[in-house]
Order: sequence, then C-alpha cells, then structure tokens
Amino acid sequence: LASASHNLSDEIELLCYTDGAASVQAYEVEVMGPNDTDFSLLTTLTPNGTNFITYNDGAISPSLGAYQYRINLIDSCGNVGFVTNVARTIFLEVTTDNVEMRNVLSWSTYQGFDGNIVQYKIYRGVNGVFDATPIGTTLPGVRSYVDDVSAFFETQGQFCYRVEAIESLNSYNLEETAFSNTVCATLDPVVYIPNAFIIYGENPIFMPIVNLYDYSSYNLTIYDRWGGVIFNTLDRNEGWDGTGDFEDLKPEGVYVYYLTFDDREGKQYQYRRTVTMLIDKQ
Repeated sequence: LASASHNLSDEIELLCYTDGAASVQAYEVEVMGPNDTDFSLLTTLTPNGTNFITYNDGAISPSLGAYQYRINLIDSCGNVGFVTNVARTIFLEVTTDNVEMRNVLSWSTYQGFDGNIVQYKIYRGVNGVFDATPIGTTLPGVRSYVDDVSAFFETQGQFCYRVEAIESLNSYNLEETAFSNTVCATLDPVVYIPNAFIIYGENPIFMPIVNLYDYSSYNLTIYDRWGGVIFNTLDRNEGWDGTGDFEDLKPEGVYVYYLTFDDREGKQYQYRRTVTMLIDKQ
C-alpha cells in the first residue's frame, strides 16, 4: 500500500503498488476509522492489469482523526494470499491566536511508507486558494508549525492548511507523498467605526473600516430620527457623505446606522449604533 493521501475533495486516495501479472482474483480494501476498534471491509477491487491500483474513499469525516487502511490480496483459490502494510493518514489540527494573528498547526505522523519520511511540507490557502509553493518545511520529527498571518490583514480572514509527507526512495524504487486533511481557520474580523464625522472637515465621509471578513456580505444602512432609510450600500468602499436620495445634505444631528457582514465561515456580525454628523460652516 504505497500511500493514503487526502485530496481537496474531502476524499482519501489509496495507491496500491502490485504485480499486475500475478494470479490475484481481487483486492479487499479494509478501513479503520478514528472511532473504530478494528478493520472492516470497505470495498473489493478487481485487477486492472497494471502495477498500480487506486481507490478514493469518500465516506470519511476528516475532522475526526486519522484513518488506517490495509489491503488483502485474494488469490485464485479465493483465499487471502497476502496482507499489505497498514497506511495511516496524517491528521492535522489548527488553533488560532486572533490577537497575534497566528495559526498554530500540529499533526500526527504519517505511517505506512516503505521508505523513510524525509520532511513535511506545509501549504497555505488564502480564502480557499492554495499556493503550489509550500510556506515552510519541517524535519520528520517536527510536527508543528506557527504561521504568522499578520501581513494578510487586508484579506477576508480565512486560511486553509495542508501538510504533505515526503518519502525517501524506497525498496520499490518509488518516492511517494501523502497529504493530510485540509483545515481552515478563520480569524475574527477587525472593526473600527467612528462615532462622528464632519461635512467639509477632515473626515467628511462616514465609513466603517472592517477587515478579515467576507467582502460580499457587507451591508450598511443609515436611518433618520423617524426610522426612515436615507442611505444604503453593499459596497464596502462607499461611505455616507451626509446626503439623501436626492443628494440633499441632511441637517446636523445624530443618525442611526446598522452594519452587517459575515465572516468566511458564515457567522454574521451586526452593529446598530449612532453616529453624529457635524457641518463645518466656516
């Protein structure tokens, strides 16, 4: 069993290296999940005439833990002629420090390579898009990594991670790799909302400053003292300049605003407060 690797479709791909010309009737794939105490039959595969057989297990829950696999080779008489090595997937976990804007990764070791693990590679995806280049590597005995994401303050706040185990050249002249489950961490939004603005002054536009959230969810509404809507925008870069629908400047006073937005995990944030509009008459 050459490798058991998570893919981005929330499946575990098994790669079996065998002798395509051998008298094998079938391959019985067995699995032991994170909460199981023994192996159970997952599926039965038929030989395809090549030395490599693959199977994708989609009936998994990646957040529960590592999965273990082995394959029984059924000979021409219908008996188990050989049982492969056990492959155990990498289980990755991530904790978030919202204050320091750091994500701390820790993962279990991959088990099942014929060769040795030479290193682990860490990959980051910003808002779900992974870069092909790893952000870091660790030695085989180091299974943790701290990712400082403070430079990504202007992003939508979601960071996804995968860890890849790299095998040395093994006795079958193969060098395989195996990925962990994908884990996404979402930082808390950072919000600054001024409580006043001055028409014709240095800050003539009322515009909340929000970072680390889903940009498409932004909704800002301004109400007058009678509860009527005088301004609304879905554009996070558009603020209220104190005018109404007919570009008429509203009088000085206290106005109610209602701001809503979601983070990348769909959690909604709501702010309903007041802002004072002043007019510089000089």
